[in-house]
Amino acid sequence: MDPLSVLKTLWTHKWVAMPMVVLTVLACAYGMFWAPRSYESSATFALAMPSVPTERELENDPELVALNADNPYLRWNDTSLLAQVVIARVSSNDVAKELEGRGLSTDFTLVAPAGTTSGMLTITATDTSPENAANTVAFLAEAFTGVLREVQKVNNADDLYLVEAMPISGPTPPEEVFSSRLRSTAVLGVVGGLLLFGAVSLAQSVSESRRRGREAAAEAVVEDTTPEVTTPEPPPTTVEPGEDGGGGRRHAREAGGGVETQLRDFPPILDERGLPQPQHASR
Repeated sequence: MDPLSVLKTLWTHKWVAMPMVVLTVLACAYGMFWAPRSYESSATFALAMPSVPTERELENDPELVALNADNPYLRWNDTSLLAQVVIARVSSNDVAKELEGRGLSTDFTLVAPAGTTSGMLTITATDTSPENAANTVAFLAEAFTGVLREVQKVNNADDLYLVEAMPISGPTPPEEVFSSRLRSTAVLGVVGGLLLFGAVSLAQSVSESRRRGREAAAEAVVEDTTPEVTTPEPPPTTVEPGEDGGGGRRHAREAGGGVETQLRDFPPILDERGLPQPQHASR
């Protein structure tokens, strides 16, 4: 269907389309100016590898030798594995339940910033309340540092051999997420458009059904009023016997009242005495 046909259909059913257009515009205006807002706060941390004592330092300081250096995450040259473990622990259901119990937001992410290595992690929380967004980031930052320390203490390694979380920024002041406003407005617009075309399609279907009904009724009326062609009945005739009893005359009355006589031979009908009887031709 080309755009002109669509516009023509909308104009044909304007009394159905106009209310839907007005409602869609009002819904989009509500989504843009009065719908609940989303606010976002974030905090960024850097995972710093510990400064492991050298062989010379161990020889000169016997106390360093007595320290427990069994941190399994130091066996890798980077912090990628440690970061994945911490992300999985912080994103678990236990943390989400604790957030719900405190009345905080459960809409958060803990990922590496775009374009950076695994040595940095950013916590981002989103909520309709700016205070809740900031409080959620603060709670998650505390939970993040606690989990980071806990997973490295699996073999009771001393603090000297632990990877530390160094705050880089945040928690930042909550800021409105403008994309959420646009997203809600777009969703309302799409829903309104679907309702508009659904209402117009229904009106078009009803209109077509009524038109077909009127056409069928008109055809029925035409058939009822068409004159029926009938074959005129022949005029009534009577037959008189001939003088010799072997034939007869047929008299047919004309429409004007006259009499038309036709001659036709008929076999004589004799009675019991052998005398011819008069004949009357049926219609």
